[in-house]
Amino acid sequence: MSIRITAIKRPESPTSLSAITDYLFAGQDGEGDFWYTKSQGVAYVRQNPLTVWVGGTAASAWVEVVDAGTPYLRSKADETTSDNLLRLPIR
Repeated sequence: MSIRITAIKRPESPTSLSAITDYLFAGQDGEGDFWYTKSQGVAYVRQNPLTVWVGGTAASAWVEVVDAGTPYLRSKADETTSDNLLRLPIR
């Protein structure tokens, strides 16, 4: 199973990744698309490590949980910013 995060919900001027409130999970193997709140997304990634990713124009990155204060999601660091969660479309 592979899930790609394709959009986010957040305030107009986010200060950090922790400002994201919802994630659009798009199933890549026929699971369909569905919105998860921040806490639901964190729980899903914890239960299903290395199945959720973000794709950019030139690269993709796995999504991981950050446990700093209130847990939130971020893409694993790589050599590009095109696959960062804050670069996704806002809905």
